[in-house]
Amino acid sequence: MDKAFFVNQKSASITGNLTALEVSILWNQYLGDGLAICVFKYFLNTVKDKELKAHMEFALQLSQSHINEITKFFKKANFQLPMGFTEQDVNVILTKSKEM
Repeated sequence: MDKAFFVNQKSASITGNLTALEVSILWNQYLGDGLAICVFKYFLNTVKDKELKAHMEFALQLSQSHINEITKFFKKANFQLPMGFTEQDVNVILTKSKEM
């Protein structure tokens, strides 16, 4: 089997070079998860419902784990990391506005 990219389901390891399609998929996922992390961090500062907060915390952890794994893939393939979203792109500190 001649495949440039192989993900082992048990350890999520990468072997070989990434194809253009694989890079684009990982790049897109990296940017999407980076944005999701910013949104979840903001919402975690506003949410009052405990059950919803638990779901958002899980989603945040999932997005963070995706970023970590994709970073490993790119580093192993000697590929530059995308310039994704950061904490500088969102203000998670709330300012209370006067209620009408």
